[in-house]
Amino acid sequence: MKDAYYFSHDANARRDPKILMLRAKYGAKGYAYYFMILEMMREMQNYKLMANEFLYQILAIELGTDEKEVKEFLDFCISLQLFNQKDGELYSESFIYRMQRKEMISSRRAEAGKAGAEKRWQNDGKMMANGMANQWQTDSKPIALKESKEKESKENNITTTAEK
Repeated sequence: MKDAYYFSHDANARRDPKILMLRAKYGAKGYAYYFMILEMMREMQNYKLMANEFLYQILAIELGTDEKEVKEFLDFCISLQLFNQKDGELYSESFIYRMQRKEMISSRRAEAGKAGAEKRWQNDGKMMANGMANQWQTDSKPIALKESKEKESKENNITTTAEK
């Protein structure tokens, strides 16, 4: 299965003043275009799209529109500072900020998880024959298991049936 890339966005993003301006001009279609472009940025390692001669054509295909509308839309988004275009790249400063914050939190959680796992291994101190820590060792006596009554019942039925 292909990775599903995640990014958060505010549940009230539709009410952001810049997004309201975008919606006033383009309606829900503009909102969809904006988030579709952000999704494309999310798929990029640096969260930026190459602003080369193919950008409008690629976006036109992705958005299901023509290159003229894409250019007009991007110019409007840039004028609202929803997107930036610099050094041959199209990006969103606020999106990059949110993604860097998400990466930092994920990294901290991963480090904490590794530290917790290492601590559990160190605290155990006893290794089983296969090299795994015996995390379940206790001082209690083993519990004797009884055979199930159902098994006894089935055995009795077989004997009774055979005797007839």
